[in-house]
Amino acid sequence: MRRIRSLTLGALLSLLNGLIGCGGNETEAPQLAEPVVTTQEASGSLVRIAEVPGATGELADDWTAIHAVVDEVITRLSYGDKSGLWENEFSYLHEQETFDDYLKRGEVQWANVDGLEYVEIKDILFFGKDSALVETAFYFNNIDDVAGQPMPLMTYYRHGRWIRPYVATIQHQLDYDALLRQADDDAGDDW
Repeated sequence: MRRIRSLTLGALLSLLNGLIGCGGNETEAPQLAEPVVTTQEASGSLVRIAEVPGATGELADDWTAIHAVVDEVITRLSYGDKSGLWENEFSYLHEQETFDDYLKRGEVQWANVDGLEYVEIKDILFFGKDSALVETAFYFNNIDDVAGQPMPLMTYYRHGRWIRPYVATIQHQLDYDALLRQADDDAGDDW
């Protein structure tokens, strides 16, 4: 296991899941008249990255990729665009429901980054190349907290990129992968 300081998409998605008032029973999302962040704030990154001492090669590439995804999702969410969440879900969920159905889920309807000042990645613990635990802190304008709100996030490396599913679970994806493998095996050379 490698330990580095950096940033991940999981930070954003956990932010939404735990700190921003996402819930499963709500049926209607609040309507925002204007973007949550100003144009000036949006032009800069909402995600801060700690210096990664000695990060080179593949490790530095992973760090950069995770930061880019998290920053994009948070920025898009700040303008009410929830498609970034959908793009980071596991493939089984894409097979089970449409994007429109996804948007009707209570936890997705209520997802927002209202009051978020920035996200800081404190540490990342990699488990090989397939997953990483990201220790983040979320800083909000309305909370007087010097240390930020801690948020551990699991991220996964799937199909050549890092993702942090917001609704989907790894166990359901593993079950789905097993079904796909079984179907391929059963089909044999008939394809």
